[in-house]
Amino acid sequence: MGHRMSACSKFSVLVSHVSHRFRQLSLRTPLLWTRLSYKQPKEQNEVFVSRSGQLDVEVAVAGYPGKPRSVDKLSSFLQLTGPISDRWSTLIILNDAHVLGVMTDLGLTNFPHLQYIYHQHGKDVRAEDLEWETPLLSQFEGYSSSFLRDDLSPYLSQLTSVKLAFSEDQDFNVASLAQVLYRTSSLQDYLWNSGIVTLPRNISWLVGCFLLRNRSPFISSG
Repeated sequence: MGHRMSACSKFSVLVSHVSHRFRQLSLRTPLLWTRLSYKQPKEQNEVFVSRSGQLDVEVAVAGYPGKPRSVDKLSSFLQLTGPISDRWSTLIILNDAHVLGVMTDLGLTNFPHLQYIYHQHGKDVRAEDLEWETPLLSQFEGYSSSFLRDDLSPYLSQLTSVKLAFSEDQDFNVASLAQVLYRTSSLQDYLWNSGIVTLPRNISWLVGCFLLRNRSPFISSG
C-alpha cells in the first residue's frame, strides 16, 4: 500500500487530491490519517486526528535545546495529540531535549495501546518523566538513550525486543546495561551496536520526516 511505502504523510495528502473519487475513498480510509508529526503544520495534524477515526496513531516528536520556539511548538502538538494518548501505538522521540519533561508537565502518562518506542539523544531522563502506564509496550529502540535505566523502567519485564546503539565516543555504564538486560525477562530479540543504528522500514517514515530537515548522521533506513 502506498501509505506504507511513502515518507511522512505525503501519500495521504496526494491521494486525497487526485480526483473527487479518490478523495472520497481516502476520507473513508482512516488508516491514511494515522501519522502525526510535530513537524507537520498544526492545521494538518488537526485534520489527521479528525480523519483517523478511532484507529491507533503513530506519533513523532522532537525537542531542541536553546530554542524556545521549538518548545512552544512541541507543547502545542502534545496538547493536540495528548487527549488521544489512549490511541498512541508508536512513539518516536528524536533529539530529546525537552520532550519527556513537557509530556510530564502536561500530565501525559497513560498509553494503554503503546507498543513501540524509539528514543534518541536523551541522556538525562528523570524518574518522574517515566511514570507511565504502558501495559502493551513490547518493543524499544534507542540511540544514545538512557531511557532503559534499571532504576527508571518498571516495564522492563514486558519488553520482547530491545535494540540499542551508541556513538563510538559515548561512555555508557556496562553494569547498568547488564542490570537492564537481566530484568527484561521476556526478551526474545536483542541487538546492541556502536555507531549507526538501522531502523525497520515500518517506522522509517517517521524518522525521514525529521532527516529531511535535520540531516542527522546517525540514522539510516534498512
